[in-house]
Amino acid sequence: AVDIGGTNTRASTAILQDDRIVRHPRFSQLRQRKIQSKEGLAIFINEILKDLAGSRPGRCVIDFAGPVIGRKEAQMTNWSSKHTIHLKELNDWGLPDGRTLMLNDMEAAAFGLLQLAEQHAIPSRVCITLYEPATLTYGQPSNRILLAPGTGLGTVGIVAVKTRMGDLYEEPIASEIQHSAVSPLDDTHERLIQWLKQKKKILKLPSWEDFVSGQGLVDIYEGLHATSNSNKAARIKWKAGEDSAVLIAAHAVRQIDFVCENALDLFYRCVGRVAQMMALMYHPYGGIFLCGDSTRKNELFIRRSRFVEEVHANSTQNALLKHFPIFLVIQELNILGGLWACKRRMHLCV
Repeated sequence: AVDIGGTNTRASTAILQDDRIVRHPRFSQLRQRKIQSKEGLAIFINEILKDLAGSRPGRCVIDFAGPVIGRKEAQMTNWSSKHTIHLKELNDWGLPDGRTLMLNDMEAAAFGLLQLAEQHAIPSRVCITLYEPATLTYGQPSNRILLAPGTGLGTVGIVAVKTRMGDLYEEPIASEIQHSAVSPLDDTHERLIQWLKQKKKILKLPSWEDFVSGQGLVDIYEGLHATSNSNKAARIKWKAGEDSAVLIAAHAVRQIDFVCENALDLFYRCVGRVAQMMALMYHPYGGIFLCGDSTRKNELFIRRSRFVEEVHANSTQNALLKHFPIFLVIQELNILGGLWACKRRMHLCV
C-alpha cells in the first residue's frame, strides 16, 4: 500500500495470511519520504521493490492526494509542479500489471475506516468518541461520513446497503462539498469573508476550503488581526520557510496566544458546518469521523473547540443531527485502507 500525499509519501508492505493482513517480515517499518515530483516517486517505488529482495508484489493499492480518473491516471494538484501519473507508468516502475489499484486518498481513508469497523474498533482507543447520542445504532447497516482537515479539506461519504443475499456492502462516495461557497457562521466570520475577498481580489464567495486548509488557518489568523480588536495583540513572527499554519495551531493547542486559539476554533467550526451539511445528506447513523495528521496533533484542542456544537447548530434539524455519533480517529487510515483494499477491492482494477 502506498499513500501519496501532497507533502509526504508513505508505503507499507504486507502479506495476506488466512485473509488477515500481516506485515511483511522484510519491511515491518512504515517508509516515509517527502516527494514533490514524478521522478522522486519512481525512485521511492524502486527502492521499495529492492527492499523486497526481488519478490515482486502480487497486489498494490496506491492512493493520491488529487483526482483519480477512471482508475487509470492521477493528477497531483498539491505538488510544487503539477504532474499526471498514469497506471502504465506505475506498471513500468515494477508495480503488478492488472493488480494495481489507483484510489483517491479519501477513498483509501474510507477503506481504512471500514477496516477499523471490521476489527470492531469503533469506538476504541484509536477511534475516540467526541459525542455519543442517547440511542446508538452500532452493528446496523449505517452510513458514515469522514472528514480530513489539514493542508486542504478532504471529504467522503460511505454508503451501507444490504444485498438481497443479506450481505453488507459499504462503498465510499467521493465528495467535493468543501469547494462549495462558504456561508458566514457569525458576524466575525462575515467580516473575515469580506476581508478575504478583498485580499484575493475576487467577486465570488470563497469556498469552505479557503478557511479549512493550512493557508486558510493563516488567513483566519491574519484576518482576525485585520478586522477586530485583535490588531492590538502581538503578532506571531515566523521565520522564512517555517510552516506558519503549524505554528498557529501549536500556539492554540498550548493556549499561549488567544488570537491563535480563536483562529483554530473558527477553523474547526467551519469543519463542523461542512460535517453538518454532509450529515443532512448522508444521515450517518454509523458516525461522523475526523481523521488526518493535524487531527491527531490537535486532538486536545478539538475536544474543547466548538466543532461538535457547530455540527448540531441547525434550528430545524438539530434533533436529527444529535442522533449521529461523532468520533476522532487517531489511527493513520490511508495505509490501513490500502492494505484492506488489497484483500477486498482488487476487482476494481482496470
